[in-house]
Amino acid sequence: MRRAAPPPPPPVATASAYDGETGATIALAVVTVAAVLSMRRLFDGWSYAGPVITAALATHLGAWWARRRDGNIVWAPAAPLAALAVVVSWVLYPETTFYAIPTADTLRTMQHELHNALNDFHTMVAPAPATHGFILACVLGAVLVAGLADWAAFRMRAALESTIPSFGLFVFVAALGTSRGRTLSTTIELASILAFVLVHEATQQSRIAGWVGNRSSGAAMSVAKAGGAIAGVALVVALVAAPRLPGASSSALVSWRASSTSGSSARSTVSPFVDIRGRLQENSDVEVFTVTTTEHAYWRLTSLDTFNGSIWSSNDSYKSVKSKLPASGSDAPGPRVTQEFSIKALDSIWLPAAYQPVEIKDVKDVSYNADSGSLISSKETTDGLTYEVTSVSPRYTPDELSHEPAVDVAAMQRYLALPPISRRVAQLAADIVRGKTTEYDKAKALQDYLRTNYKYELNVQLSHDSSAIDQFLFTVRKGYCEQFAGAYAVMARAIGLPTRVAVGFTPGVDEGGGVLHVRDEHAHAWPEVYFPNAGWVPFEPTPGRGVPGAEAYTGVPENQVGGVSNPTTPTTIADPSTTVAGDNSTATTIHDDPSDTSTLPADKTSHRSPLIAVAEVAGVLALLAIAWIVGVPTVRQSRRRRRRQAAATPNEQVMVAWTEANEALAQAGAGRRATETFAEHAQRAARLARFEPDARRALGHLAADADAAGFAASELPAAVAERARQEAAVVEEAVAAELNGRQRFLRRIDPRPLIPSWR
Repeated sequence: MRRAAPPPPPPVATASAYDGETGATIALAVVTVAAVLSMRRLFDGWSYAGPVITAALATHLGAWWARRRDGNIVWAPAAPLAALAVVVSWVLYPETTFYAIPTADTLRTMQHELHNALNDFHTMVAPAPATHGFILACVLGAVLVAGLADWAAFRMRAALESTIPSFGLFVFVAALGTSRGRTLSTTIELASILAFVLVHEATQQSRIAGWVGNRSSGAAMSVAKAGGAIAGVALVVALVAAPRLPGASSSALVSWRASSTSGSSARSTVSPFVDIRGRLQENSDVEVFTVTTTEHAYWRLTSLDTFNGSIWSSNDSYKSVKSKLPASGSDAPGPRVTQEFSIKALDSIWLPAAYQPVEIKDVKDVSYNADSGSLISSKETTDGLTYEVTSVSPRYTPDELSHEPAVDVAAMQRYLALPPISRRVAQLAADIVRGKTTEYDKAKALQDYLRTNYKYELNVQLSHDSSAIDQFLFTVRKGYCEQFAGAYAVMARAIGLPTRVAVGFTPGVDEGGGVLHVRDEHAHAWPEVYFPNAGWVPFEPTPGRGVPGAEAYTGVPENQVGGVSNPTTPTTIADPSTTVAGDNSTATTIHDDPSDTSTLPADKTSHRSPLIAVAEVAGVLALLAIAWIVGVPTVRQSRRRRRRQAAATPNEQVMVAWTEANEALAQAGAGRRATETFAEHAQRAARLARFEPDARRALGHLAADADAAGFAASELPAAVAERARQEAAVVEEAVAAELNGRQRFLRRIDPRPLIPSWR
C-alpha cells in the first residue's frame, strides 16, 4: 500500500498575519519620527520637520502596503523610492516637475542642493538654518532609516536590530547637535524604542506562541503588561536616577567629541568667515567691541590656511597659556602696541588682537596657536570679556621685503597647497607677475591688479561651486573682501607665494580719547604672504581698504571706507581678454578660456570640520561591528564546546545534542513551544522547515532519544548518545541548506542563543 503524501507546509505569512503587524508598523514609525524630531537640535527652527516626517511616514506606509502584497519581496524597494519621489517632487521642488512627475530638472536641482548642503556641512555648527539642501539630506536619511528598519522588523523578524537605523540617526544628531532638548529627545527616543520592542514581541507571540489552551490572544497582553512595567522602571532609573549618581557629571573617560576646554585639543566652531557678509549687510551698526590703544591696526581673529576648492579652513592645535605667549619662530622686530579690549557682541570664541600678540592679561582660560597667532577662550563666547593684549607691530619697507631670501618650499607646503584650478586662473596670475623678479614685487602686483580692475560690491551673487572664482575674476568682476582675499590667496599660491587668509576687523571709528568703536560693518578679510625673515606680512587687495601702518610697502594708505576705492587708484575695468596696464605700465596679456572651470574661496569654514567627529564615531561603531562579527561566533563555539565537555553521561550527551538541534530550529523560526512534547515539536518543526525525508526521520529519532534521556530511570547506552550527535548534525545541516548566504551569515552572528530564555 502506498503511503499518503505528507500535507504541504503552511505558508510562512498570510494576509491575516500581516494584518496583525499594523500595530507594530505604527510603533516602528513612531521610533523613526522620534529620531526625526531629535534633529531639532541641529537646526534653528522646525521648518525641516514637515517634509522629513512626511517622507518617513510615507516610507513606512509604502512598506506596509508592500507587505500586504502577499509578502512579495519585489515590492519592498518600491516603498522608499515612492516616498522619496513624492516628497521631493510634491513637497520640496514642485516647480521642477512636469504635472507632479519628476524630471531631469528635478534631479539637477537635487544634485545642486546636496552639493550646497555638503559645503555647508563642512562649515556650520548647530544650530544651523534649515536650508533646502539640509532638508533634502534629512529626507534621504529618513527614507533610508525607515526602509532599513521596516526590512529588519518584518522581513528579518528582528526587533532590536530594526531599531538600530533610527538609533544611529539619533546618535549622529547627538554628536553634532546642541544640548537644547537633550533630556526630552532622549526620553522620547528610548520610550519609543521600548514601546516598539514590546509591540513587536507581542505580535510575534500572537503569531507563533502557544498560550493556555493554544489561545494566542493573551500573549500580547501578557507581554505588554510585563514588558511595560520593566521598561517603565528602567526608563525612570535611566533618566531620573542615573544623572544623580556619583560621577555622573564628571568628564568622559574617552572624549570622542572635540574638547571645549583650553589646552592642546581641537574645537569645532564657526569661523568668522561665515559671518562677514551677514555682519556687513544685516547688522552693520551693531557695536562688536571697543579697543583702547595708541595705534590703529587690523584687529585679527584668526587665519585660514587650507583650501579644498570651495572652503577655506584651519585645523590647528591650541595650547593653554597664562600671560606670555610663545613665539612663532618667524617674528619680526618692531614696536610694541598695547590694546585694551571690551567685547560686547562678537559672539565668537576668538579674542581679537593686533598681529602678532606676545602677551595677554586680565583674562583666564585662554589658549593660543603660535603659527596662526590666534587666541581663543574656553568659553562658548568671548562676549562680556575685558582684557589687555600687547602685540609687536613691525614696519616693513619695500627694500627690506625685496631682499628676502627664497622660501623653503618643502617647509611651507601647507601654505602652497592648492586643489585643481582652471588654467585661466593660473595663467592670469602668471601674466600679472610676468617680469617681476622678487617675491615682494609679485605680491604687490597681485594686490594692485585686484584693486585696480575689480569693484567693491556687497550685493553680488556668486555660486558656491567650482566655477565661482571664474565668475568673480572673468564675469562678475565685483565682490567684497571675501572674494578679493580668497582670489588673491589662490593666485598667489599658483605662482609660488605662501599665503593664508586672515579674518577680523578694520580699526573702527575713532571718537577721541584713544577709544575705537568697532562695529559689524568693519568685519574684514585680507591675505597674508610669508617672507622668511619678516614672517607673515598683510597685503590689501580689497578696494576701499588699507592696512594701518603698511602704506610704505603696500602703497595704500589706511582706509576703511566701505564700497569706495582709494581715490588715488584708478577703477577702470578691463576686459579679461584684452591687454591692461599693470602697476608699472608693463603690458599684461590675459588669455580667456571659457571652457575651463575653477574654484572660489568659499564664504564659510569651520575651525574643525564636524566630519572629524562623525568619522571618530563611525570608527568606533566599525570596531564594535568587527568585534560583534568575530566575537559572537567565537563565544558561541566556545560555549558549544564547554557544554559538550560538561556532559559526562550518555543521557546528558543526548540532551546536549537535542539542545543544539533545537537552537538551529529556533533560528529558522521553528523553535519549541513551552506546551509541546519533544515529538510534537519534531513533527511541527519538520513541516515548518520543509525537511527532506532523511532530515525528518533524524529529527523524529532525536526527539525520541531526548524523551528517553529525559525521563528514563536508567542510563542509556553510549551508542545512543553517539547516534543522537549524528542525528543533531543532520538536522543542523538540513536547516543550513534552506538558508541563503546572507541568512547563514546573520545566523552566525545572532547572539540570541547565548541569552537564556526568561519565558
